[in-house]
Amino acid sequence: MNPLDVLPEIFTYFEKICIKIASKGWHRAGFYLSTLFTAPLALYFSERKSDSPIRILFLKMVANFLLLLSILILIRGFWIFLLLLPVARLAGWIYTHLKIGEKETQTIQWEEGIVIHTDDQVFRRPKLRIHLEKLDLLSLLLILFIFLSFLINVDKFAPLGDDCWYHLAVSRKIIELGKIPLWDTWEFQPVGRPHLYPPLLHLLIAFFSKDADSVVEGAKVLQICLYPAALLTSWYFARLLFSSKIAFISLIILSMDATFLLIFIGIMPSSLVNLLFPLLLISFLSKRLKTSVFLMVLCLYSHLSFPFLVLICLLVLSYKYRTYFSFYKKFVIISLILYLPWAIRVLIFRDFLRSFGTIMGNPLVGVLIGMLSLQIFNPIFLAFGIKGLRNTSGINRDLVKYVLIGFLPALIFYGGRYWFHTAPFWAIFIALFLKDRITSQKRIALLILCAFVPMPLIAFGVPGNAGPPLLPSITALDGAVGLHFLPVQYNAQDMALKAFIEQNTLPGQIIHVDEASLADRIVVLTGHPVDNGMWFEVGSEEAEKKIYSLRLYGRPAIFVYLDKSALPLDVSITQIGKYWVGMRT
Repeated sequence: MNPLDVLPEIFTYFEKICIKIASKGWHRAGFYLSTLFTAPLALYFSERKSDSPIRILFLKMVANFLLLLSILILIRGFWIFLLLLPVARLAGWIYTHLKIGEKETQTIQWEEGIVIHTDDQVFRRPKLRIHLEKLDLLSLLLILFIFLSFLINVDKFAPLGDDCWYHLAVSRKIIELGKIPLWDTWEFQPVGRPHLYPPLLHLLIAFFSKDADSVVEGAKVLQICLYPAALLTSWYFARLLFSSKIAFISLIILSMDATFLLIFIGIMPSSLVNLLFPLLLISFLSKRLKTSVFLMVLCLYSHLSFPFLVLICLLVLSYKYRTYFSFYKKFVIISLILYLPWAIRVLIFRDFLRSFGTIMGNPLVGVLIGMLSLQIFNPIFLAFGIKGLRNTSGINRDLVKYVLIGFLPALIFYGGRYWFHTAPFWAIFIALFLKDRITSQKRIALLILCAFVPMPLIAFGVPGNAGPPLLPSITALDGAVGLHFLPVQYNAQDMALKAFIEQNTLPGQIIHVDEASLADRIVVLTGHPVDNGMWFEVGSEEAEKKIYSLRLYGRPAIFVYLDKSALPLDVSITQIGKYWVGMRT
């Protein structure tokens, strides 16, 4: 046998095994994705016929190179996509035995959404009401099911992610001080820094908290409410502009996006922009000035950068549909005037603002790091979304396209967070691609079943992920069901650390901490100031020098570190779970 035929033969046999597991045709998702399409492409080249021996040799060499790459890709962790094979087998069995592929004689009639026009009567200030159809009721029931499951299992929720502790710490200080602080007196002590993070999320957490010690409980209210509310506003936007069918499919797709779920469960302030943006778009398109300004101001007081992407999106729309331009000018001027109190604060303390570029000394390196960070996406959905974008037309569809274009700066400066925050609009394009394939009630049922299937995500630039570049995409329905089987969340180590600090420190004593998120965790647990903290974008070298000096010479001093080897040599050490506590008297 020709040595160049060995690998193609092996992978031909490998594909036959995939077909055995999943059945022919249904095997493609597992086979293609596990090799990132290199294996099917290689087999295509190896099977090409030609009269030229040189051309045949070249094709075989290319095929072998691609197959070697396939092996590397499989080893690097993409083998996990092979788990789609048995799932595909089940889907194929359901598709065949329930006769889902058969066309029904009476097709379902879908009510069309509001049509946007390009004349002076754009959107015609509609009442923004919809006639509820069966699919609308099913959509609302799915959202209600997720919300009720979250509500019943509220004691299963806990702060998620490093950023969450920062926002809880700010909320605690708002409760203690009775106002929004001008200066950060709890992090990076003894110097501190200006408090520049917009306050809407922190005010909401504080509002739902009984007192300063219960901010974790207050945050749970947002954890159970924000995600279902975001599903509802995204569904309403799709329903109003398209149809019950498009809205339903986009809702199912959006509920299968783990990253969209996580930004709400992790109570990221930018998630509030996601929640409000569909409503803002509807208000803007219907030229409701007061409502549009109100929603825009809420966005501006939620996050420092993402609201300005919203303004860019609306500028792109206004440039495309010129009848909006005069409305946009009034809208943006009034919104920014109402944002002035916080904008002036940021302007006064602008010297404290930093970025990847300034910290690393090279703006281009900073931009590159930003682009590559948190790149998490579902390759199947991305392919469907691009097909929906390319193969559809219409003004309503173009509107969604311009929203995606307006958010493109996020892809450059915020990396994968572009996908997180544009997920509702990509879901619409995926729905536009799938709408002609969802033609019966059986296929609707199959789509709902698919909403329980966790699909692997390609992920890179994720901090702490040293394993394969893959993450499981746990769906919202998985979470809603799975919560019932989780234990009540209680962190005994944190409670023990809190008790130790309270018993062994003076009131207001600064805690020295080696890890940023741990610092804010200690603020939330004890109220004590710390010498570290989150949100590196705001800080100064002067503060860092004073903190370093105090760590070296300060007495009495208490250190809470995750890395035991980093503790000073002149301290007595106590272990509390994963925490190492050093005392200097």
